[in-house]
Amino acid sequence: MAYPDHETFAEHTGPGWSLSTDTQQALDVELIATEALPTQEPAESLRHVPFSLLFRTAPGVGVEQGMYRFSHAVLGELDIFVVPVGADEEGMRLEAIFN
Repeated sequence: MAYPDHETFAEHTGPGWSLSTDTQQALDVELIATEALPTQEPAESLRHVPFSLLFRTAPGVGVEQGMYRFSHAVLGELDIFVVPVGADEEGMRLEAIFN
């Protein structure tokens, strides 16, 4: 299965995402940032540009590190491994790295 690239994810930042867990009903999450990551490799030798995604849950909602099914109306369902990177007053931030 081919995953969307950085540019495609960047077009879909904002609300409209959900995250499914084994123990809870689907959680609404927001894609708050996408970032192309630096690389030492020449661009022409890469299959794709490495990038990161930063999602945020609602306040008070925690998610552990792991693989989750993310759903989006346009991009469909994607299994993405995320790591919690900290909470703020707006919710828990979850990061995914594609390299």
